[in-house]
Amino acid sequence: MDRTTPARKKTFAVLVWLVLVGTYAVVLRCLHLLDSDHYYILSPDSHLFHWQAQKLLSGEAIPFTWHSGLTYPLAYAARLVSFVSGMHPADALTLVSKAMPPTLGVVSLALVFVAASKMYGRRVGLWAAFSSAVFSTSYFVQASGYLDRDGLSLFLLMAGVFVFHFSRGWHVRVAGRDVGWMVAGVAIMGIEALLFLEWVWFGVVILMVVLAASVVVEVTVDVVMRWIQPLPGGATPGVGQYFAQARASISKSNWRPLVLAAGVSIVAGLALAGTDIYNWAVLMIEQTASGSSDVAELQAMTAEDLYAFGFLIIPLLVGLWVMVSRHRRTDALWLGWFFSIFAMAVFARRVFIYAAPATGVICGVGLAAIFDFRRARRSPTQIRIMGEMVLAPSRRVLRGGAAVLLVTALVLTMTAAAYGAGSPRTSAADREWQSALAYLKESTPEDSVIMSWWDYGYWILDMADRRPVVDNGYIGWDQARLEDVGLAYCTTDPSEALQAMQKYGADYLVFSRLEVPILPAITPYGVGAAYGDRQSVPAEMQDSLYNRSLFGDFRSGGGLKRVYPSDEATAPEVVILGLE
Repeated sequence: MDRTTPARKKTFAVLVWLVLVGTYAVVLRCLHLLDSDHYYILSPDSHLFHWQAQKLLSGEAIPFTWHSGLTYPLAYAARLVSFVSGMHPADALTLVSKAMPPTLGVVSLALVFVAASKMYGRRVGLWAAFSSAVFSTSYFVQASGYLDRDGLSLFLLMAGVFVFHFSRGWHVRVAGRDVGWMVAGVAIMGIEALLFLEWVWFGVVILMVVLAASVVVEVTVDVVMRWIQPLPGGATPGVGQYFAQARASISKSNWRPLVLAAGVSIVAGLALAGTDIYNWAVLMIEQTASGSSDVAELQAMTAEDLYAFGFLIIPLLVGLWVMVSRHRRTDALWLGWFFSIFAMAVFARRVFIYAAPATGVICGVGLAAIFDFRRARRSPTQIRIMGEMVLAPSRRVLRGGAAVLLVTALVLTMTAAAYGAGSPRTSAADREWQSALAYLKESTPEDSVIMSWWDYGYWILDMADRRPVVDNGYIGWDQARLEDVGLAYCTTDPSEALQAMQKYGADYLVFSRLEVPILPAITPYGVGAAYGDRQSVPAEMQDSLYNRSLFGDFRSGGGLKRVYPSDEATAPEVVILGLE
């Protein structure tokens, strides 16, 4: 006798689906490792946290103790792996660097499933988990080797938002008074503290914005629904009744833990940094709003950034339509989350990463609606083609075929994109750059200083273990240094490049073909700014040291000589010039 109940079968099916989705999520996040043409670490900033973790493992101090990203988790996990397995610490760090981000991804996916299932049922939860698995933003920032802070920040943000949302059901009584909201506020502040240690005030501000937006949307929806409901007998409500209804809507919302956490955060911010935070915030807002920020992530979002959705744009739009049209308070969290982050990302594109969990749930609602065939006609229909009546497939068949085609397109396109995650210009060092960095590490003095364009500063710091002249933030950059680096690219006289290097005690100058598309951004005098084809060296730079080193016959002169690669190499991808 089969004792398996339908409920158990359904639970088993859910577990199987979750295992499949979780496995696919890990595959997506590790797929780029199969492409041997690039280094396993993704994004330049990831190298800073990897370098710091190496320092911690060797017992050295690290420069950034407050906004340390994944540095401490990487170092402590690598130390544990090394202790348990006997693996060399460097090998343990490599293993952890590959395994930790996908692990965060799967845990984040599980959180999305649990939250969506509690709010909408397991059907939506499963589709939300699938959407979170394939959304390109999610799988990139939690991909194997992506060690920037975003993967952990995203997880902590989710934890804070979910604690806040579900804390409305917490009821802890002390002396007869319900203090569950205080427990929730303290829990949120604990997550804020972790975000602060990892990312200073950025993560705290984003969390507070999302929580505030969810409350505002919830209250607004509830107030509007109260106002549009007719009074008994068709009476017209007075102003006092409107205010009473608004107060009732606010009292029903989960505003108390938000006010507690936000208030303590503001006081702590003023105590720690005083007016510096305000001045910094004003500067960031002015720069991002005007588009004058030098930091790419703080520049305005463009249509190209929306390509991250791919075919998910279809279930996203369907999910948004479903949520907006049904006016449910349960949707306020996701709508407030998505639109508040989207509004911030219009001025600072990197913030868009933190809309990923809301995107996954909204797409899950959309996919659940697309695959809901209960109202679709089952029987075939007759249509007239060229004067003849023929049987056409039923709406259920057509709709099902379109839905399956959509999911298939999602899987195929996202799989291909995940495989190429390391292929963009500076996403990961290619083979030529890896060889050049190995030369710097193995064949130059340990106290050598390297001049290059700032994009490669963290590669030099981490993979070559040498000090760069400019980088993404640790050494930093300023106008004078960028102009001197640009001069080294533009000059036709190697002695001028040598003089620029000597200002910073640089021993080596690195050029590569990766800079060809961005030469107009490198050259401080606007060389090539009006040059249309950015896939070749601008005409004004044909005699430059950069062009002659990579594409010409420069071997030595003006106090500089080519030290890498050997003279036999006629078409090098990367060139290192050293002192004669």
